[in-house]
Amino acid sequence: MSHINVTIIGNEDMYGRNAVALGITHILSNNYTTTIFRPCAQTNDTFTKQLLGIANTSAKVEQVIATTPEIVRTNKDTVRGDIVARYNEVLQSTSAQASVIVSSDASPI
Repeated sequence: MSHINVTIIGNEDMYGRNAVALGITHILSNNYTTTIFRPCAQTNDTFTKQLLGIANTSAKVEQVIATTPEIVRTNKDTVRGDIVARYNEVLQSTSAQASVIVSSDASPI
């Protein structure tokens, strides 16, 4: 079976993205080993903690958040590679069959 990726991108100020992410995570976790991935979020993000509470892998917040907005702003040339590397680390460490990737498209970074 191929790995299942569901990417949800939306404006940070809108709760619709979060509601969709919670629902998709719940559905996938009922059928597959599911992890969360946040390409860019604050390290104290409570929404990530909520998603991990639904997901059925043992991933920690520190693992699933690849970078912070501050790091993106200061390392624009290298951050994409860092995000991809972290995503691969998360998949390898969790052996997840599915991933819910939650990001934003409204940030000026």
